[in-house]
Amino acid sequence: DNNSKLTDETTVDGDTPVTIKYFRPSSNLNIYKNKKITDYFICSSYRSFLIGNQLLDYTSVEMLKKTLYFGARYIELEIFDKEPVNDTEAIVSAAFENTNYKTTLNYSSVTECIRAISKFGFAENYLDNYNDPLFLFLNIKTDNFITQDKIYSDINKYLSIYLLPEKYNYKNYNLCNATLCDLKRKCVILSNGRFK
Repeated sequence: DNNSKLTDETTVDGDTPVTIKYFRPSSNLNIYKNKKITDYFICSSYRSFLIGNQLLDYTSVEMLKKTLYFGARYIELEIFDKEPVNDTEAIVSAAFENTNYKTTLNYSSVTECIRAISKFGFAENYLDNYNDPLFLFLNIKTDNFITQDKIYSDINKYLSIYLLPEKYNYKNYNLCNATLCDLKRKCVILSNGRFK
């Protein structure tokens, strides 16, 4: 199908012409369509919720939106208990490595963060790369099962339509074997060992 592959010749500063090939997403000729996810570099963001500095700074859900807008498809959230009691809110903050000593001047609600990721992470009118998979790493820094259950509820409430089918569960499937098409418009949730 000649309409499946488009070519465009362009010159850069009068140099030799460069040929650029574009493939329609539905085209079987698209050489990128069935490549494994491990063949790609993924635009990533560490502590996306901070507004500027890594220490003694403010958190903001708006920064998550901006990070997504500028193309990041890997987001990390550090999750803590708001208070050292059983029934508390799950919050996003930052801490020194391997500690629970928070180093931010405020915190953001995990619910608000996940809601924003759901609303803007796959929005056609907001992003150019809305079809790309979104990797969400939950760095859970609490052993409180009540807090973990709340995180689970938020994920089910706001991200369930973007979650992978159960066959992609870490026990059953090596995600490295997935193609970009397998993960199209999906949210892949990764976590540290405290998720159990």
